[in-house]
Amino acid sequence: MIEVLDIWHGFWSAATVVAGTLLGFLFVAAAVRAKDCFSAERRPVQTLLYQAITAYAAVAMIGLLILMPVFSQRRMGLVIGGLGGLLVLASSWRVMTSSHDRDRFFGVIPATSGELLAWLAYVMIAWAGVKLMRGVVHAFDWVALAGWLLLASALSMTLQFLRKTVA
Repeated sequence: MIEVLDIWHGFWSAATVVAGTLLGFLFVAAAVRAKDCFSAERRPVQTLLYQAITAYAAVAMIGLLILMPVFSQRRMGLVIGGLGGLLVLASSWRVMTSSHDRDRFFGVIPATSGELLAWLAYVMIAWAGVKLMRGVVHAFDWVALAGWLLLASALSMTLQFLRKTVA
């Protein structure tokens, strides 16, 4: 397990720093444009903000979990799989309870590209966590791919958020 983690150490170090930095940037942008973000008629902007914050926070949390040397592989798989499962359930619930039927496929799967990539990454994280619990060391590769997808989707949602609040 140590060899596989050493391979991904640089990626997770950079991903954690980038996610934390962009999360802070998003908080500042929301605070500066609070009037535009948190008014009752701006619900889609709030949704974008919450989804981007969740994606950045997930990358930062997983990065910190992987970089901490205190977990065994099975425990790390349990924590990562649990986090991924929780994120899948939360994002699926958010999509199912949205008032727009056009925003989902089959009632669960999000229709926008940023949401869909994030949802897919959450599913990959949950699946890789289960694989890690079962002893498959190379499931870390899938966690890293999911982290990359989360960063890309969160960046897409952040850009949409900025376009909608500035315009």
